[in-house]
Amino acid sequence: MVKDIIQRGLIGSAMTLLKEKAAPYPGEGFSDRLEACHTELNYMSDFMLSGYEDPHRAQVYAEIKKKLLDIDYDLSVRSGLMEQPYIKVWHKQLFTHDTTPEGLQTLLLATADDATRHHEALNISFMALITSYHWTAALRNEWTLFLSSERTDATDRQTLVSALTISAIENFDYEKVLCLAEVYRDSKTEQVRQRALVGCLLALSRVSGDEMREVRSPILDTLLPSDGAVTEIFMQMLACANVDRDTREITGKLMPNILRNQPFEIKDGKIVERNEDNTDDENDDKIELMENSVKKILSMQKNGADIFFSGFKQMKRLPFFNKHVNWLIPFYKEHPDLSEECKKALETKFIDRVIKQGPFCESDKYSFLLGMAKAMDSVPDNIREMMENGEAGPIGMHKDDEDMQNPSFLRLQYLQDLYRFYRLCPLALKLYNPFSELHKCHLGIATATHISDNEKRDLCLLLLKKDKEMQIRNTVARLLNRFNDRETYERHFCHAQLKMTTGDFAVAINLFNKCMELHPGSQACMRGLAKAYYQTADYEKAAFYYDALHTLKPESLSYLLNYCMAMTQTGKANEVTNELFRLDFEHPDNTTVLNTLTWSLLHAEKTEQALSAAKRMMKTEGAARNYSACINAAYAYIANKDIPEGIQALKNYAETLSSEERTQLPETLAETMAEDTKLLSLYGIEEAERAIIINRVTES
Repeated sequence: MVKDIIQRGLIGSAMTLLKEKAAPYPGEGFSDRLEACHTELNYMSDFMLSGYEDPHRAQVYAEIKKKLLDIDYDLSVRSGLMEQPYIKVWHKQLFTHDTTPEGLQTLLLATADDATRHHEALNISFMALITSYHWTAALRNEWTLFLSSERTDATDRQTLVSALTISAIENFDYEKVLCLAEVYRDSKTEQVRQRALVGCLLALSRVSGDEMREVRSPILDTLLPSDGAVTEIFMQMLACANVDRDTREITGKLMPNILRNQPFEIKDGKIVERNEDNTDDENDDKIELMENSVKKILSMQKNGADIFFSGFKQMKRLPFFNKHVNWLIPFYKEHPDLSEECKKALETKFIDRVIKQGPFCESDKYSFLLGMAKAMDSVPDNIREMMENGEAGPIGMHKDDEDMQNPSFLRLQYLQDLYRFYRLCPLALKLYNPFSELHKCHLGIATATHISDNEKRDLCLLLLKKDKEMQIRNTVARLLNRFNDRETYERHFCHAQLKMTTGDFAVAINLFNKCMELHPGSQACMRGLAKAYYQTADYEKAAFYYDALHTLKPESLSYLLNYCMAMTQTGKANEVTNELFRLDFEHPDNTTVLNTLTWSLLHAEKTEQALSAAKRMMKTEGAARNYSACINAAYAYIANKDIPEGIQALKNYAETLSSEERTQLPETLAETMAEDTKLLSLYGIEEAERAIIINRVTES
């Protein structure tokens, strides 16, 4: 608000507003700084009104504006960040220390030989940086040198870069963010560099408006992030933010499969083999289910899922995390807040190995150690022996530390630490959470002019894959406007995919065809054209492209099934039923194959065969909750003159729905049956019959 007023030239109004904002903080220097600006403005005004020419007038005016903007920034920190309950206490304590860069750096260096005093100094420095006011270029130079220097302890540098990140995300400061960019450029420690890169990009994503391009450009010119880094960081943030969904799958389905089907259990403190009267086949099935569940968790982890958040969430309430610096400090064994119990536990091979090679972010390493230190005395001897021999460990252990030093891995681990801080730390509960508005892709918008069109394409497609809500579409449209070349394959392809989500299929077809001219034979474009032509009921062209795709990729079952669907819609069901019978033979109990077969047989008026396929289909896993399978099964019963059984099939489906979904079911059925009018008419089901069926299915 103040910034807008200043930009419109209303300096007097800005000063009045700033005086009102400063009134609650007498004696903290704001009034003196405002008075100095007021005096300078009066001098400049008097000089001009006296008729004197002043070649420096524009420069003086610019300096006054900058000083007022700096005061506004500092007041935002003072009235916002420093009024947070967990920071308010620190604000008073910080006044008892020299919080200049030189003072903090001297304090850290002077306490290097005393772990307890040094950690306290680091905590003070951490809070001082978070709550620091607007920086000058001189301040930035001092901190850049300190945070980049190999003579500064690496743990200190990583921790203070995190504090600087929190400060810059909460209140954007050009000099602070440029410092992060320079640390990324100058530091030789990869952990420091990657924290600085993440911090810089997240802070830049807080800058909005085209007028801020002059702020972003010099920072990004300094940063020069590697190609693909922005998209990868955004994907990693999405993975962090999806933790609740992933946790539901792990705790609700995968872990119960593992626990129920493992061949051992713990009884009376000992590992014993389960005594169950199972056949060899049943035991093999159990082991396979358990192994598949473990593989799924490992696959989720490999794709960036935060599989340990839920397990360690409650442990973030331990006293260790009452000190805010401990949320983002790298793990080190000499941490003075670790009890003797913890340090003793670290001497065991198992815990030492898990800390070094476990897939935990830094704060979870502390959580793991704190938990294990308390549990070690109660661990049965035979389990302890397995642990010590390296036979036990958490899912996802690393075989060596080479991949753990990879920049991509370091960024993911750090983002998980930041996610825990912003979601669980009391200090952060009222701060802006950079994970809260990912659908707007601020990160991509902020860096769009500096990243390649390929990377912008990846961001667009990632967003469209994630969600198709209006906000997502608006974000993609903004990214499309920032492509360097508007006539490239990348931009046309993203634009076409956007039009697919909005239902503008004719426009999408035109754009996909442009892509085909630029990249003849592009399978991605052929897929897009096939889907778009199908949606516009041009089934012959859809069949042509699905056939071409199947020729290029004969192992793809979906291309062949979609070809059969399109051919069926053109009235050529009889031509594809033999192919579908072959697929049914090769893929027994495949719901999708049986569903397509049922659909084509109905169109071919082979009603008994359609019903036989439908009955088999409804016995497959998940079919009872599959709307397409259930509606086609109902059609098969209806085609065989068994309307009551068809109604019952749809009633069974309705029972699997939530109350909200059940409310929408009449509308869904009416829409589907209207689309299938031609097929239903073959079997004497017209408008009146459809209405009766819908009413019977959905009546209370």
